[in-house]
Amino acid sequence: MATVVPVAAVLAVYLVEDCDSGEDEALSAVVKCSMVSMLRHDRFKVLDFYEETIPEYLPDTFRRFFRVSRETCEFLCQTLGQFNRMHLRNPSTGGKLEMPIEKQVLMTLKYLASQETTLQISHLFGVTEYAFLKHKNNVIDTIYENFMDRFIVWPDSNELAAIANNFDNMGTRHFPNVVGAIDGSHISIEPHVENPHAYLNRKKFHSVILQGVCKDDTQFTNINVGWPGRVHDAKVLRHSEIWERGDAKCQVGRFHLLGDGAYPRRRWLSTPCRDNGN
Repeated sequence: MATVVPVAAVLAVYLVEDCDSGEDEALSAVVKCSMVSMLRHDRFKVLDFYEETIPEYLPDTFRRFFRVSRETCEFLCQTLGQFNRMHLRNPSTGGKLEMPIEKQVLMTLKYLASQETTLQISHLFGVTEYAFLKHKNNVIDTIYENFMDRFIVWPDSNELAAIANNFDNMGTRHFPNVVGAIDGSHISIEPHVENPHAYLNRKKFHSVILQGVCKDDTQFTNINVGWPGRVHDAKVLRHSEIWERGDAKCQVGRFHLLGDGAYPRRRWLSTPCRDNGN
């Protein structure tokens, strides 16, 4: 059907252009409706995208499309499958699964890995927008509730010492006892309905702020997410958990984080010295 539809659409256009007399207006209208119907069908020809196209992806293509390897995706599906909330069943179909877990995960990964709209992704996977939003939110909530504290954790004493050593060996300039780097990142969003101006950042796009602390291997050890993009990094820091517990986390002066000039200097947070001309 994928090859027939474009040919039929071209034929429809030809017929429409050929119907230039008044008595052919009715036929022209019918042909136009048929053409729209065929083109609409062609737009939905990706209904088998999950079932037929994705399994044929080579490893590199799969990673480019979903930003993770197929093995990581399979691991995520197996792990999420342990939780009952991932097995949503439809009473109207005799209790069958509403959607395979793998499909839920792939839709969510595509959403997180791209700037495509919910409408585009729902069309791609052949589901309604409502179904996409329902299952996407379910996957994200399950990950947050069950894995946040497992994967984003502050290192213990032995790990801190190893991280500090790795940081110290990263370049020609030595920064002893560094156990993390802290900074903010703007996550692009659609303009907020109630107060869009608050989310317009200095780079002139709407965002929420992700404040993150990373180890030498770029893994997160602490995050704070959700402040409007217009808010200054220093304010985000002062209202985050790391501000309250930074000194204790860095073992009261033994270790510290590196941050840029947007942050205030603290015993546990080293920032660049300001050049005041003195």
